[in-house]
Amino acid sequence: MPPAPRHFLTACLLALALHAAPAVRADGAASVTTDVPAGQWRAVNLRQLTAGAVLAVEVRSDGPLAVYLVHRRELGKRNARALFRGVAERRLSFSVLIPEAGSYVAVMDNRQGNAARQVRFTAAARRGADIKPDPAAPDLHL
Repeated sequence: MPPAPRHFLTACLLALALHAAPAVRADGAASVTTDVPAGQWRAVNLRQLTAGAVLAVEVRSDGPLAVYLVHRRELGKRNARALFRGVAERRLSFSVLIPEAGSYVAVMDNRQGNAARQVRFTAAARRGADIKPDPAAPDLHL
């Protein structure tokens, strides 16, 4: 995955300063609705996620905005690597396997937008051992 853009790194650094940001803890679920003004961003702290946990995220928005998920340790690094990055046009859902224990930050970035966005961010974390494979699902071969 290519290095994250410099603007993303700035947003992540500022996310550290958000003491009142909503938080999701391991084996829990949380949902928050917020406005993200044009030219700004909002962050959600995802605290104490365990290695091997599956984090399911859904972002609903009334227009496009970028979404990033990064390990908190990566914040401030010149070549920070996002665990996930994508664009929510109206709705974006994704799941990631948490590679190592720690706290993560989800950034909803509307700095390129020309209008405020109303965003509903929902996340749920479950231990990987709690996930049962679906026997009817086809095998994937890469």
